Amino acid sequence: MKFLIQPYSDSAPVTEPGEAVTVRVRDGEVVTTSGAERTDAEDGHVTGYYVVDRDTRQDAVVAAARLPEARSHRVDVRALESAPDADGAPSSSLPVETERLTLRAFDENDLDALHDLHARPEVARYMYWEPWGRGRAVEALGRRMQSTTLAREGDSVRAAVVRRDTGVLIGDVHLQWVSAEHSRGEIGFSFHPDAQGRGYAAEAATEMLRLGFETFGLRRIIGRCDDANTASARLMERLGMRRESNFVENEFVKGVWTGEADFAMLAEEWKAG
Repeated sequence: MKFLIQPYSDSAPVTEPGEAVTVRVRDGEVVTTSGAERTDAEDGHVTGYYVVDRDTRQDAVVAAARLPEARSHRVDVRALESAPDADGAPSSSLPVETERLTLRAFDENDLDALHDLHARPEVARYMYWEPWGRGRAVEALGRRMQSTTLAREGDSVRAAVVRRDTGVLIGDVHLQWVSAEHSRGEIGFSFHPDAQGRGYAAEAATEMLRLGFETFGLRRIIGRCDDANTASARLMERLGMRRESNFVENEFVKGVWTGEADFAMLAEEWKAG
């Protein structure tokens, strides 16, 4: 399996064959085989590199493999498995199973459960929005059904969290690719009040971190919550995420000034964890 590392610039992609570096998959990773030299674009400025298929020159890992330097780098081979398939459509990263839960793609049968979850005032309390009406749930379900992998910056994996013993949808979790340049993602979660306090949220959120770091090769994943939302803050701490900052009354939400607590984890911390 061979790929090429291709330089690109902000002004235009650089796709000349002579400006690519051959790489191979070895020991579970894509590694350079020829000690890549930095190659500038025509305008003299390279902002990064990405991996393309050697034969077709199609993106093999899309922006997930954009690299700040061409020298001495490694790309997690599992990111290649989430690349577009032969038809050009991104493959799904779902379902994922844990001991008690299935994290799967949303489907049209989830409308009632999704609406019931997000229509609850206690679920919407620390969100930017009010409890959902039926129309909002219909729109949100449509977006979630299309959000099953990270093919480019801004994409999200949206998963329905279902109890394996009952088949009941109890939560809604997501992983968003926030920045290709900085290899950064963000997780979020909402759970039915009846399912809280049983460890389900931690079980599901752990799998979203695993997807981010191990499948998509993100370097850093963040999580944010209202600073009054102590349950979410405790959850992120249990996940091993580091509290990095507290913003005091930094946003005006639903008629009041609110604060924000920010948490983060690095890929090396995940591996060591």
